[in-house]
Amino acid sequence: MFNSFSNSGLVTNTKAWAALRGNRAAHLRTQRSAKPASYDSDEYYTRKARKDGVPARSYYKLEELDRRLQLLKPGHRVLDLGCWPGSWTLYAAQRVGPSGRVMGIDLQEVTIDLPKHAKTVIQDAYAFRGGKVPQLDVVISDMAPKTIGQPQTDHMRSAELVRLAISIADIKLKVGGSMIAKLFDGAETKELLKELKVRYETSRIMRPSATRSQSYEIYLVGIGKRPCNVATPSTWKAPERAPKPRTVPVPHSFDGW
Repeated sequence: MFNSFSNSGLVTNTKAWAALRGNRAAHLRTQRSAKPASYDSDEYYTRKARKDGVPARSYYKLEELDRRLQLLKPGHRVLDLGCWPGSWTLYAAQRVGPSGRVMGIDLQEVTIDLPKHAKTVIQDAYAFRGGKVPQLDVVISDMAPKTIGQPQTDHMRSAELVRLAISIADIKLKVGGSMIAKLFDGAETKELLKELKVRYETSRIMRPSATRSQSYEIYLVGIGKRPCNVATPSTWKAPERAPKPRTVPVPHSFDGW
């Protein structure tokens, strides 16, 4: 039997050494399993959404963005682009309260129960006109293209949706308002950020903790819409803030709702 002699004077044989290694491996496994759930954010937020009864983990993305930026306030009117399965619409409705309004649009029907001051419609965002939609306080977009597994192509399609959200905000978002739009990160990211900077007082890129670790999605944020686009003031102007009537209050409704 082979014996080894350590500097500390302890003698070990092969069986004892094997036992020691086994105990060490067990100890390491215990340490790994003892990590808090937050270390495994992919599973943590999925389980949390199920436990809290919200449609999806995306609920916590908007929750974090709003907590850090304080975008949504009671009485706000909000447009949610790409609202299925309803997580962002639900969160926004909870934040703006009964005095606010939230409208979500998506190609798929949202089937969850929503507060009375929130509604969703089946509509292509490219066909959105919003003629009867009042001036908005916040535009949020979680729109994403159908991915094909080619990062560059997926990114370019995602960038098109961000530009669509920006163009809708150009028309319907009131001066001082804010917007959020999801983007698959890529070559157009810097250019899109520049497009926000000429429109908003503050613009930034954020990645919420609830984002899956393998995902390359980010969120572009514009805060404080400018009265006009500083890059092309002669060709682009935001709608002026409508004066408040003296006797009739401004309705918080979409299409008479």
